[in-house]
Amino acid sequence: MADLVERLTGTELAQLESLRELVQRRSGLAYSKGRLYQLANRVARRMKHLGLDDPAHYRLQLQSDGEEYETLLEDLLVQETSFFRNEPQFHVLREYVLPAIISRKGFADRRTLRLWSAGCAGGHEPYSLAMTAREVLGTRRDWELEVWATDLSRRAVERTAAGIYRRSELERIPAGLRQRYLEPLGSDLGRLRESLRRIVRPRRHNLLRPPPFDAPVDVIFCRNVLIYFEVDCIQRIAELLHRGLVEDGYLFIGHSESLFGISERFRLVDFAGLPLYRKSRRTRRRRGEGA
Repeated sequence: MADLVERLTGTELAQLESLRELVQRRSGLAYSKGRLYQLANRVARRMKHLGLDDPAHYRLQLQSDGEEYETLLEDLLVQETSFFRNEPQFHVLREYVLPAIISRKGFADRRTLRLWSAGCAGGHEPYSLAMTAREVLGTRRDWELEVWATDLSRRAVERTAAGIYRRSELERIPAGLRQRYLEPLGSDLGRLRESLRRIVRPRRHNLLRPPPFDAPVDVIFCRNVLIYFEVDCIQRIAELLHRGLVEDGYLFIGHSESLFGISERFRLVDFAGLPLYRKSRRTRRRRGEGA
């Protein structure tokens, strides 16, 4: 198979379309015509590694060989991220969202604060959430804090569990937080302290399936994830994210993403252009699901 879609023959293009349908059906990942070259290049690389010349044979192997499917999936998943990526959203989380939740729950018998990083990549986002929440809670030690960290990539979940990062990655963490939450590992590595790692709960999870926890969470970060799905999958994911949130819970998505015209289950909250949504009570009552 050629590296670029423009060089594919009609038969090769049909075979690539067949592979795209297989990947999308099993993972939900969508490849528009403009992104087909990414799939073509990664498939070509795997076929070369396996010594295969016929894409039809590779498709058969994907169907029967779970390990090869997992290997291709790891190649396809985008893992670009960093600590405290898009600081304005963390500012809103720190200055408005978390204080509002803490105030609302302050008189509960059991005080819990639960967040979910959906599409956690290498763990940078869930640890950023854990540090932010821990700092906002301050001396309130009677609160139970959980940050769920999920991703379709096994490699990403394993890296999140380890909590080990290069110095160049850790420099994105503010100096005060590095002092409190980081322990050095040699000259070029650091590890988040065990007290923080205990808060973060890594799990492998497909967003097209129900959330991997029993009780709903207060905040979901699902940023720069929906752009990799078709509209029908986004609608299904939005429904599942809605199910995973508490009443009036908050959903953060990426700047290039929107639920407009896709889901009525959330209402947009205007924070100077930041894409922040809240779970809609009105929709639930209209559909007869209770207040």
